[in-house]
Amino acid sequence: MAKKKVRCVDCGFLCWLPPEHLRKYFLKSQADFHLECSPNSREAVIQKTYTNLQLLYCRRLQWRTDFPEKLASDEIFNIIENERECLYFIPYQPGYTPDEHRELQREKTNQRTLLRASLLGAAIGASAAIAAQLIWAFFQSR
Repeated sequence: MAKKKVRCVDCGFLCWLPPEHLRKYFLKSQADFHLECSPNSREAVIQKTYTNLQLLYCRRLQWRTDFPEKLASDEIFNIIENERECLYFIPYQPGYTPDEHRELQREKTNQRTLLRASLLGAAIGASAAIAAQLIWAFFQSR
């Protein structure tokens, strides 16, 4: 089964640092401050009018553009607009930060795990009931 192709520009983990956070970005770990994910900035990226492309990157660290001398704007737009297979993709939800998108992804994974466990439990229970009936029928026929 082929994996679904997705675009970074549609993902909730696409984020950017406003210029006032740039200094903090290089001095502290990225967990120490809030990453921007506003709908206006996202729309500017989609319309190719966002000016600080070197500040864009994937919150799940699938790619980074924090080295502007290495990547031109066209290359950055190619990164975020090209379709790719990504295990971490989660559709962008307006108003959520990348960390909140990560929490949504965790919840989705937990729900999937609980569903699988419930189905497995039901299958094991049904198998045990059938086995018990067969054993009971075997001993009744003797």
